[in-house]
Amino acid sequence: MRRLAAFGTRHTLSSQTDPVRGIGAARDWIHAQLSGYAAASGGRMTVELQSYVQQPASRIPEPTTITNVVATLRGDVTPERVYVITGHYDSRATDVMDAVSDAPGADGRRCCRSATSPR
Repeated sequence: MRRLAAFGTRHTLSSQTDPVRGIGAARDWIHAQLSGYAAASGGRMTVELQSYVQQPASRIPEPTTITNVVATLRGDVTPERVYVITGHYDSRATDVMDAVSDAPGADGRRCCRSATSPR
């Protein structure tokens, strides 16, 4: 949580290329962390980035790339079972359009879900 807060802001419209601050830095850090776990998983875990361009909407004033970090962990006893844990890594200041001010929140309510699913 502290590391996520240290990116200053993770607003959807914040920098995607700054290696230290913004949603891009947070995305890259999460991807690196999960990739480290995947490397130690004996091939059971994979990590990928899934991106799409969100067209302008009420809180997105211009086309914006949105990226999900997806890790898939297959069961070791039953490899057809897949464990799915979700969450969001974006944050925002009080003004929902403020992509510059610090918005370090890292423990939002109702942010995460988990499930298991045979595939």
